[in-house]
Amino acid sequence: MKVLRQLKCLWHSGNPNDLSLWKFFILSVILLSAVVLGFRMVDRLATGQALLGSEQEQQRILNDYFQQIASLKLNPQPSNSQVSPPQVSPPQTALPQTALEVARATTVTTVQQLNGQRKGLLLQFLAEANLLNEQAAIPLQGADLGGAELSRQRLEGIQLAGANLQKAVLQNAALQRSNLQATQLLEANLQAADLQAANLQGAVLTRANLRTANLEGVNLQQGILRGANLRGANLRSSDFTDANLDGVRLESANLEGGQFQRAEMENAQLTRSKLIGTQLQQAVLRGATFTGATVTRANLARTDLRATDFRNVDLEGVNLRRANLTRADLRHANLDGVQLQRANLSYANLHRASLERANLEQVIWCGTTMPNGTINNSGCR
Repeated sequence: MKVLRQLKCLWHSGNPNDLSLWKFFILSVILLSAVVLGFRMVDRLATGQALLGSEQEQQRILNDYFQQIASLKLNPQPSNSQVSPPQVSPPQTALPQTALEVARATTVTTVQQLNGQRKGLLLQFLAEANLLNEQAAIPLQGADLGGAELSRQRLEGIQLAGANLQKAVLQNAALQRSNLQATQLLEANLQAADLQAANLQGAVLTRANLRTANLEGVNLQQGILRGANLRGANLRSSDFTDANLDGVRLESANLEGGQFQRAEMENAQLTRSKLIGTQLQQAVLRGATFTGATVTRANLARTDLRATDFRNVDLEGVNLRRANLTRADLRHANLDGVQLQRANLSYANLHRASLERANLEQVIWCGTTMPNGTINNSGCR
């Protein structure tokens, strides 16, 4: 405001030199602003025209793809719809190997030129044409399907083993019994997706969003799910043997009857989760949080549970033979009937925990806070 007042004074000053100088300066600023504004408007117009041209080019590429697939005489001539993939009749027999190879080459080349929306349309077309089912699947290993938009699509039994679906949008998608073995799903959005009985062995789901997804009976052996969000997900009877789940979010998830042998689950968040009868032998759960979880009848034999948080957790009947519970927080936990033979409880805190009928044969006690608050050093060396 002070500068504006000075400019006003100079504008109305009687000094001709000052008047001419400042009027020239202000007019120059106004002219420069107009030029900049004009360039911005031209740039926006050019950007808009480029986007329009790009959209038209994308649709042309997609339509050409439909025509090329039709020219193989694998399916009836597809529609030229600009909005959705054409409706086709499913083939009656398995496709010839040569036709599959041509279709694969055409598909792999085409998807490299498409955006996420049209990649989704292409996959819908192939799925509805029964060209991605178990009997007649176009092999798409390594195909760039990243960012494909497939929310709420019905893709049951789809065969996409080895494909690249990084950052794909599969929210609420139906993927039951699908084959996604070794598929790249890094940072994909699978929230509320139905993956029941799907094969995801060796798949990469690092930082993927699987919140409230249905993973019942899924095969995720050797899968990589570092930092994935599985809050509220259903993992009942799933197989995560040898999987990497470091830093995974599993709050309120259902892991009942799941297989997690030798899984890497360091710093996993399992607050309020259900682990009834879950198999976790030799898993690594260092620093994991189980607060409020139900872990009854689970098998945690030989598991690495160092610095885990088991406060107020129900562990009745759990197998903790040879488990490493060094510095674990077990305050107020229910350990009734727990098998703790040869477990390491060095520096663990068991204050006010219940150990009725627990098997404590050859347990290592060193700096351990017992239920009555005393320190047990009987096993220190």
